[in-house]
Amino acid sequence: MADEERLLTPMQMRFVTEYVADSSSIKAAVIRAGYSPNNASEKGCALLRDPRIKKLLEEARQQAVKSLGITTERVLQELWKVAGANPGDVVQVNEDGETQVNPRGAGEVAVTTIDGNGKKVKSVTTKTVKPADKVAALDKVAKILNLFPKEEKIEVELSFADLVQKAIKDSEPKAIESDEDTNPV
Repeated sequence: MADEERLLTPMQMRFVTEYVADSSSIKAAVIRAGYSPNNASEKGCALLRDPRIKKLLEEARQQAVKSLGITTERVLQELWKVAGANPGDVVQVNEDGETQVNPRGAGEVAVTTIDGNGKKVKSVTTKTVKPADKVAALDKVAKILNLFPKEEKIEVELSFADLVQKAIKDSEPKAIESDEDTNPV
């Protein structure tokens, strides 16, 4: 029987389920699946290399994309909204001095209301706006669109020690040949 045709064990299936639910930590998914915490990182890497598990995870990803209606175009549109957001689009002050916050233009909006605990004190509302990370959004857009060429690796055949020895040799004083030695009078 081919390796791809073997059935996954219950723990392997549980890992797939846990990893699909929260892929932020391979180690945590391995532990939640019932594997030992002692070698969870190594086990997670081994599980993710298994072609059967890779196939199940890809199918789950495709199903999520399909059911959520996620498209590359939609992701780019949303990232571009974040990257192009201006502070004036997020917070607006009306004629009475009251602020209005558009939460779609912000990364995070927190509203806190403080009252006088039954005393005759006017309630105070504080709005904190944390803008979304424009640089991160632009970076993601650039990567998706492959706007910047990938860095090429340069293969060097010399080790660092070889390079140091070569630099020392090149910096040593050299003997100067004179015409007197070669042309006797």
